[in-house]
Amino acid sequence: MSSLLLLAACEGQADENLAAAAENGAAAVGETIEEGAGEAGNALDKAGDVISNQAAKIENGVDIDVDLNTGNAASNTQ
Repeated sequence: MSSLLLLAACEGQADENLAAAAENGAAAVGETIEEGAGEAGNALDKAGDVISNQAAKIENGVDIDVDLNTGNAASNTQ
């Protein structure tokens, strides 16, 4: 009878361990998604800044050469 109680206790502990592991995994996934969203937002902000700067230069009559990989621009006055 005591081995049945020990087996039941082990199964209960295993269930608790699985639940804790699932909770920790879900939290880690949530953090990863949140970090990725933040990085994507930063990249979009940078792209928006580059576009705004280039639009301002176009309005001011400046010829623009933009490296789309870096966002760097060289401009020559028209």
